[in-house]
Amino acid sequence: MTFIQKLYAVETDARERKLTPRERMALRLKESLPVIDEFGRWMFDHVKHQIIPPKSPIGDAFRYTMDRWDQLSAYLYDRILEIDNNPVENITPINHKDIWDFYQQNY
Repeated sequence: MTFIQKLYAVETDARERKLTPRERMALRLKESLPVIDEFGRWMFDHVKHQIIPPKSPIGDAFRYTMDRWDQLSAYLYDRILEIDNNPVENITPINHKDIWDFYQQNY
């Protein structure tokens, strides 16, 4: 199982068990924090030993991730944050023309 799959498995477990926010944070610190730490060491080693070419797209992705490590792991320490923002991204986009038409017709 990849690092990311392990992290999402913890989130699935928390949802299925209907954990409170406090319980979910405790579960994340117990099960996800070691995975994130291992993932960070793995990425760092690949960059340090140039297993990943530094100027390659994957090298860029590794640097981007490592530069934002605090933001990546912030959800572990917050009872409310989700692991990703998929629910927000799945919101139906607003059609600005419809809003303008509504405004013109009603005001």
